[in-house]
Amino acid sequence: MDSAQTVSTLNYLEEQDKATFMEFLYQEYKPKNHCFTGLWEQFKSDSALMVREQILIELEKESL
Repeated sequence: MDSAQTVSTLNYLEEQDKATFMEFLYQEYKPKNHCFTGLWEQFKSDSALMVREQILIELEKESL
């Protein structure tokens, strides 16, 4: 795939959304190493923990 074809197939709005969200994560987590590396993985982990907690709360409500 040549670079002209790569550039023409990029979804610029999607890429901008990704960059905007990564900037949000950077501001939210304020990494001590000042790097974006690992922010997405941390977000996924934190999100999974929050969802698990919510599911457990709902299951507890159902068992009452």
